Amino acid sequence: MRFDIGYNNSHQQRGNNYQQKAKKWHFNDYYRLVDDHLGSGAYASVKTAINLASGEEYAVKVVNKHKHGHTRSRIMREVQIFKLCRNHPNIVQLVEWFEDDSSFYMVFEKMRGGPLLNHIQRKVCFTEQEASLVTRDIANALKFLHDRGIAHRDVKPENILCTEVDKISPVKLCDLDLASKPFDATTTPGRMRPVQSEPDLASPVGSAEFMAPEVVDAFVGEALKYDKRCDMWSLGVIIYIMLCGYPPFYGECEKENCGWDQ
Repeated sequence: MRFDIGYNNSHQQRGNNYQQKAKKWHFNDYYRLVDDHLGSGAYASVKTAINLASGEEYAVKVVNKHKHGHTRSRIMREVQIFKLCRNHPNIVQLVEWFEDDSSFYMVFEKMRGGPLLNHIQRKVCFTEQEASLVTRDIANALKFLHDRGIAHRDVKPENILCTEVDKISPVKLCDLDLASKPFDATTTPGRMRPVQSEPDLASPVGSAEFMAPEVVDAFVGEALKYDKRCDMWSLGVIIYIMLCGYPPFYGECEKENCGWDQ
C-alpha cells in the first residue's frame, strides 16, 4: 500500500495533504532498489532506489516487519514526526512510504554528501567556521523538534547528513526512529513548549559516546527520567569531535554497565 505525505521538491510536485491512496500499490511498482548500501541498523537497511517514472534517486529505508521489537506503531510515530517536519531545511524529508506483508519502505530525499561521520573521518578536524555552520544547522533542527515536545535521542554524526559531496554544510538531521512522541497540540493550542518542559522521558536509548549523563543514570537505574535537553549534550560532544578530531569520552552500554572512560 502506498502513502503520500505531501513532500514537494523541484523535481516532483505532490499534494499538500497527507493521504492514503485508494488503490493498493507495491513499492516495486514505483521504485527499483539499487544494489548498494547507504546504512543499516538493528531493524532496517538503507539503500538507493530509482524512481521508475522520473529516473531520480532516493534513499529508501527498508524495515523488516518481522524483526522482534519493531512494531507498526513505532513506524507510525516516526512517519508522524517526519510529517510535522515537512519542508524543514535541516531535517531530511520523507517523500512517501509503502507497506506490504513483510516490510515498510520509507522513501527519503537522497543526501549526496553522506553522513557527517564520513567527513569527520576524512578531515579529522574542522575549522571553527566549518564547525559553526554544522552546529547552526543541527541546532536549528533540534529547536524545531524541541518546540514540539520531541526529543531526538540519538544525535550523532551518523545521523547527520551532508547535502553536497564536496561541502560539509548544509546538513540535515535524520533517523527519527528513537524520537519521542510529539506533544498533543490540542492541549496547548497556538503555543510551543520550552525545551526544559514535559514530557519526561523514561526509556534510556541512544549511543553511549553521545549519551547525556542523565540518560546513563536512567540506563543503570539511578534515575527515573530525563528530558529533551539530552540532545544538547549530544550536540556538544559532536562539536568537540569536529574541533578536536576525537571524542571527549569513550563508552559502552551493556546490561551490567553503562558509562564512559574519559
